[in-house]
Formats: sequence, structure tokens, C-alpha cells
Amino acid sequence: MRKQNQSGVGHFLRDKGWVCALMIIAGIALAGFKFLENQSAAEMANDGIDAIGIVTHKTQSQAKSGSGSTVHYSLSYSFAIPDDPYVKGMQDVGKTLYDSVSEGAEITVRYIPTDPLINVADPTNRNTNF
Repeated sequence: MRKQNQSGVGHFLRDKGWVCALMIIAGIALAGFKFLENQSAAEMANDGIDAIGIVTHKTQSQAKSGSGSTVHYSLSYSFAIPDDPYVKGMQDVGKTLYDSVSEGAEITVRYIPTDPLINVADPTNRNTNF
């Protein structure tokens, strides 16, 4: 009885090599997202303009995970720019900023002049979820 030669593709699929390929593709995609996020943060730092915003709502939520739970803090705010007096934003923020402001308080908001919907109230907490 003769054993059939198995092609490289067949061997790759049989040995679950597709899982490795899938992980490599996912890694490349995540690296691309991180690159774009860092590019956006650099644009915010270089081209952003500061405005005074008003905190309109504070939200605190708790998410359970395998090792316990994580508390998320977010602020909703509005700010005015020359073309629009009612630009709104919402961002997850750190506990320090969350605890230091109340609804109706003024905060500094940084935005991109060409697209004010890209804005940030707490730049230190911007790139933490990779």
C-alpha cells in the first residue's frame, strides 16, 4: 500500500497552521489600529486647539472580568468653537479627573480645528486600551 504524498497546504491545515496565520493577521490589524491611534494623538498634540468645556454628565460603571472588576469613569461635555457653540464630546477619563470635577464644572477640551468632533478632555487617558 502506497502512502499518498500530502501537499504543503494539506499539512498546514491538518496541523492547525491556520490558527497561527489567523493570529499573525490579527496582530497586523491591531498594530495598524494602534499606529492610527498614535497618529491621531500626535495630530491632537501638534494641531489641537484648547477650548473651555462644561461637564454635562458623569458616568461611573463597573465591568466584571476574570480577575475581579474594573471601574470605568466617563465624562460627557460640551464646548463652543467659532463655527458651532454646541459641540459635544464624551470620553473615558481617569479617576483623578473624574473625582476632581462635578457636573457644570469647566474643563479644558482639546480639539482638531478641521474636525471638532475629534476632541479630548483627558489626553493622559487616551491611549490606554490596546
